Amino acid sequence: MITPGKMFIKADYSSPVGPMRPVHGVNNGPRTDDFMMDATDLFREIGIPYSRLHDTEGSYGCGEFVDIPAVFKRPDADPSDPGNYNFTLTDHYIRAILDAGANVIYRLGVSIENGPYKKYIYPPKDYLQWARICEGIIRHYTEGWADGFSGGVEYFEIWNEPEFRNHMWIGTDEEFFRLFKETVVYLKNRFPNVKIGGPATGYTREEFTNGFFEYMSSGERAPIDFFSFHTYFRKIDDIAARMRKTRELFEKYGFEGAQVFCTEWNHVTNWTHMEEQYRHISDYTGAAFCACALCEFQRCGYDKVTYYDAQARSAFNGLFRLALNEAHDAVQKLSPKPSFYAFRMFGDLYRLGTEVRTEREGGVYAVAATDGRTDALLLGRYDGSEDETAVRLEIGGTHTRRAEIRRGELRAAFLSLIAYAQKNGVDLLLLAGDLFDTEFVTRETVAVLRDGFSRLSCPVVIAPGNHDCAAPGSVWQRERFGENVHVFLSPTLEKIS
Repeated sequence: MITPGKMFIKADYSSPVGPMRPVHGVNNGPRTDDFMMDATDLFREIGIPYSRLHDTEGSYGCGEFVDIPAVFKRPDADPSDPGNYNFTLTDHYIRAILDAGANVIYRLGVSIENGPYKKYIYPPKDYLQWARICEGIIRHYTEGWADGFSGGVEYFEIWNEPEFRNHMWIGTDEEFFRLFKETVVYLKNRFPNVKIGGPATGYTREEFTNGFFEYMSSGERAPIDFFSFHTYFRKIDDIAARMRKTRELFEKYGFEGAQVFCTEWNHVTNWTHMEEQYRHISDYTGAAFCACALCEFQRCGYDKVTYYDAQARSAFNGLFRLALNEAHDAVQKLSPKPSFYAFRMFGDLYRLGTEVRTEREGGVYAVAATDGRTDALLLGRYDGSEDETAVRLEIGGTHTRRAEIRRGELRAAFLSLIAYAQKNGVDLLLLAGDLFDTEFVTRETVAVLRDGFSRLSCPVVIAPGNHDCAAPGSVWQRERFGENVHVFLSPTLEKIS
């Protein structure tokens, strides 16, 4: 039956919001189960942007993959000797990810140990030794050391869910905080341009999360590039609540420049009845949930998001179905499960590049995007009801959007420059010609520039160009851009202090 609803979606293609974000990443790669399961074509069809490596190939990293005890089997050996590392199968695994068009988030640490026998989730005996082992792994995957890679592994995440006692960390909170901080300080001193963060918290103990930020901000501030957490949530609106909480912690402890990563998420409403949860992960309930979640991750401004899990035999895999239509010793090509199509549709929007403004009412979620020629809209509904519901759509801005989108892109580029200058504490900002492409500049654009410049504590020096020359009556003669802004208006050499 059709329920007369109050669900409403409005998309305005003349109002760009910003770039589409890579929130449709996954955990693990396309070649799983000893490389015998192959989802490469499906990875490419979605356009998966990132694969996070965690629980790769099962417990203890199967003894060969990703985990530090699998890559560096003798913890007391010399980390500067390439012969002490076992990169072979992890290299093959990462090459398969890169071949599928994705980049890598490498989790430094160990896989979860749910079984009764604990092996690797204890604090290291020597924290510096552990950091030096991580250094060797990063060298291999970013600098080509030990016949390694020179690109494709962009982010390194320290540990996973450390607040979960007896599963991920058998030690005190203080011991973990110390390991994390000493490691990130050591690695950022060694690799200032590599992005390093963590700790992939489950956000299950408030005292742990607050304690983490307090420790990282005390004394020498930990140079964290991103803060990562997991969310297996019951309501789609929890995505926004989790982002608000994270931003509050950033503001309280002075980490406003860090990015926000959600490196595990899935459809789990009850951890005590997992058989039903696993069934829904793979059916159309899970697909509706994924469509809504992807819309909300985009709307809330998450920087990177990776779904758990893309491994073929994982109970949490709602994307790829085992085909089992080949000989037992042949590579199995996987086929789509329902949630695959939610990811593929979001991937289509991501390729368009620019998110545009949407409004919604009722229990429906949406994201819209354009490239100036093609417009697209993804919407979903997840509320537990099986009734069909009418949704009223209002689409606007399709005729005038191109100029507005271009204007929005240019303003976004300018604001990105301002944010970069703020984050990196530049001493002077020099704009050397053609800030404008024409002599006709709107008051709205001037206001955007004035507001941006006012955020900087450094001087701003502008040299007009041939497209925006400082002629009589020009914007440079008419407007003032702030006390910290100097515009060269004379044809002769000027000295500024």
